Amino acid sequence: MKFQPSDANCRVQVAHSATRFEKPFRELFLWAVLMNRYELARFMWEKGEEAVSDALVACRLFQAMHDNVEDDYFEIKTALKQHAE
Repeated sequence: MKFQPSDANCRVQVAHSATRFEKPFRELFLWAVLMNRYELARFMWEKGEEAVSDALVACRLFQAMHDNVEDDYFEIKTALKQHAE
């Protein structure tokens, strides 16, 4: 008698493999950028594999976030502009 995995076991295995990231440093880098965690983003950027493309993405994200922040939040707007540069 051969052992055949149950359908539930296969679903668990697929779900587990779906939670693994191909490039975890990039995922953490993008999360840090979106959360405006500049120092963490810089650290993850240094550890990542594709520094140029990651820097371009971060620059564009910081610019977009800067454009969407209201003028009342001057400090945040200034920090986002500096991060984008």
